[in-house]
Amino acid sequence: MVAVYSRSAKTAQTFVDAAKNALSGPPEIPVYSDDSGADRNLDALLKREDVHAVVVVLPIPTQPDVIRKVRRYTMTSDTEG
Repeated sequence: MVAVYSRSAKTAQTFVDAAKNALSGPPEIPVYSDDSGADRNLDALLKREDVHAVVVVLPIPTQPDVIRKVRRYTMTSDTEG
């Protein structure tokens, strides 16, 4: 796990804290969210070179927009490489 995104930073941080307690992972897992600014939003996360997979766990009405955004970045990366 290289990062966690949620629509709110508070929710993302809660997940990170639980993951750190349950797993022996990296000491710091970056949090990305819609309320964290442009350098820490979903677009910024998807631009990271070390992101190779995305798990989308959101309410069903929210998923289509996020999936389309992920596909845009994936398709761009595939055509650039």
